[in-house]
Amino acid sequence: MMRVPLLIVTALVAATPAAACRCRAPSTPQAFARADAVAVGMVSAVRDRDTGDTILEFAVERAWKKPLARSITIRTATTCKLRASAGTRYLLFLRRDGHRGYFTTRCMGDRPNPDTALLGDVDRLARSRAR
Repeated sequence: MMRVPLLIVTALVAATPAAACRCRAPSTPQAFARADAVAVGMVSAVRDRDTGDTILEFAVERAWKKPLARSITIRTATTCKLRASAGTRYLLFLRRDGHRGYFTTRCMGDRPNPDTALLGDVDRLARSRAR
């Protein structure tokens, strides 16, 4: 008789949907407008923390909207955290994270391996903002 309740509990747990990211990535102009800083560069390290968030070490090649150090630390968290890989180049749309630096999520418009056309679009957005 104990097998039936255990089987039911197992089926219910297996049928529970996992938390999933539910957002629509913004267009490049929307992402640029919402960001405090925009940067292109390489993720040099990825560290998952016990708290569930992830810390990215990011080597900045170029920045728009705000000057950034050559190497910055970025936090990403929630079910929509950016699942970045070390050694991959990204275009990141960043927001200030209190006094601790910057954060990003998949919902902010980040793009892996940006091509020259996309970076040209960001250049145009930055120039039009400066006017």
